[in-house]
Amino acid sequence: MSLSNLGDLLEQEGDLAGARPLYEEALRIERRTLGNEHPRSAIVLAHLADLSLAQGDLGRAGLTRARGHGDSPEGVGRGPCRLRRGPS
Repeated sequence: MSLSNLGDLLEQEGDLAGARPLYEEALRIERRTLGNEHPRSAIVLAHLADLSLAQGDLGRAGLTRARGHGDSPEGVGRGPCRLRRGPS
């Protein structure tokens, strides 16, 4: 999860563009090592969806969330992802 943590740090510092490739690489690694169904893969997808929202890309955020909910063939899990990061 180190790449994802570094992505979190960059996102918190306002470097949204810098955070995206870290989250994407973290997702590739999680999927390759743990598989699509592992909760850690869903966590990284949630980070990517949150990042897309922060960048104002609602379409991408929705697609990313759908993948995390298992609503697409490459989705993760079997139900809604209820993961939240930080205070609302």
